[in-house]
Amino acid sequence: MKIKLGFYKKFLLSLYVLLVFIDWVTKFIVKNTFFYGESRKVLGEFFRLTYVENPYSLFSISLGKHFPYVWFSIVVIAIIFVIFLIEENKWHTFLYILFMAGATGNMIDRIKYKQVVDFFDFGINNHTRWPVFNFADSYITIGMVLLVLSIIIDVLKHRKQGKEENLENKEINHE
Repeated sequence: MKIKLGFYKKFLLSLYVLLVFIDWVTKFIVKNTFFYGESRKVLGEFFRLTYVENPYSLFSISLGKHFPYVWFSIVVIAIIFVIFLIEENKWHTFLYILFMAGATGNMIDRIKYKQVVDFFDFGINNHTRWPVFNFADSYITIGMVLLVLSIIIDVLKHRKQGKEENLENKEINHE
């Protein structure tokens, strides 16, 4: 089986490189211009840039102290890349690029720093805050939200088509 990369997939691979670069540059800037734990207000208490490092996964969820995050990332990126190559649905290939860019961005941190640099800090006060995150986390989260919305839309379309087919069958049966 020969895999042909058309313009769209080449564009998406360029987007992948750009997204990873944006993630890397922003983390580099934060790591080199902030003290660890330093927080700077952007929109008052609601949005701050806060430099922290996360040894765990997305949203600081621990998969265990000795979980092989880097190897897991490599396997996930490889699997998504193979799926990306054979997938024909343009929307899905875009989502795969978001997942790969997020996983790659955080994997680079794990290789270089043994943990992930996070800095986006949203919340109402010091006690009601979302876990601090970065662009790579955003790519994965946005990709997941869009994937769930896509699935819901597909289910609703199929349900509507099923109802229309049932109506057509009832009309045919009554004739």
